Amino acid sequence: MKNAKKLLFVLLAFCAVAGTASAQAYLEDPRYGNSPEERQQNVLTLNYFNDSYQAKNYDVAAQHLMKLLTAAPKASENMYINGGNIYKAKITQATSVAEKNACIDTLMYIYNVRAANFGDHATRGRAYILTSKAGDYLAYKPTDREGAYKLYN
Repeated sequence: MKNAKKLLFVLLAFCAVAGTASAQAYLEDPRYGNSPEERQQNVLTLNYFNDSYQAKNYDVAAQHLMKLLTAAPKASENMYINGGNIYKAKITQATSVAEKNACIDTLMYIYNVRAANFGDHATRGRAYILTSKAGDYLAYKPTDREGAYKLYN
């Protein structure tokens, strides 16, 4: 009985130490920033972004996304996918041509930053990203055939 309690205690202690070590692993991961303080802040921002996106609070999520694109552009490929979804929704909800064009420009910027940071992915690399970018450009600006042609080339 004593041995079983000791073994259980050792296992629980080991799990606690292992859990703490893995929970803090992002502090050593350079894709979240240059210093531990930046990494911690960027991980919080990424969590806020994900929470806002899931709650469909796209205005707040867009603010967090813009911070992440400059501070931690390699943090997550999903933030680009979700960011694209946010701006596609914003384009369809735009009330003016200027607002729609600004959202389209931001969507194209998201594709550019994604291609720069995740362009070497085996299946969703540069060619995939740029093809998606050109398709979205053509969908949102169908009259600008020359611009779409440039993107496809």
